[in-house]
Amino acid sequence: MTKRKQPRQDIHQPHDKFFKEALSRLDIARDYIINFLPTNIRDKLHLGSLELSKDSYLTKELHKSFSDLVYKCTYGQGKQTISIALLFEHKSRPDRYIRLQLLRYMLNMWEAQRNNKIPLTPILPIVFYHGQQPWINSTLSLLNFA
Repeated sequence: MTKRKQPRQDIHQPHDKFFKEALSRLDIARDYIINFLPTNIRDKLHLGSLELSKDSYLTKELHKSFSDLVYKCTYGQGKQTISIALLFEHKSRPDRYIRLQLLRYMLNMWEAQRNNKIPLTPILPIVFYHGQQPWINSTLSLLNFA
């Protein structure tokens, strides 16, 4: 009997590379934000100030699940800076603990800002999910802590 090869675990990379390269283009990122963010958030962003940051806040552990792009722009009447983190999901099915991963990512960003004596900025994480199962939008109360 011949030994069957295991499926490759890194099959997600072509999708991630495509999204990351496409959304690295300012015009595409701006169009995505205009068309897919909720109006109440989008209308507060000053997209003319949108710029791609060279920063990444992925730890080794988070890198198993995500790749990222970080944009910065001003928002609101005071034109405060906000970070828009585009996170490319590597999972092939919904993850009920995604909020914990997002929180870890956001903490990494805030800790880097604190360490560099930069005022903490609001972060708008956006997750791209490309699995076949529908994404289940749940609240924190649905997390099973048992």
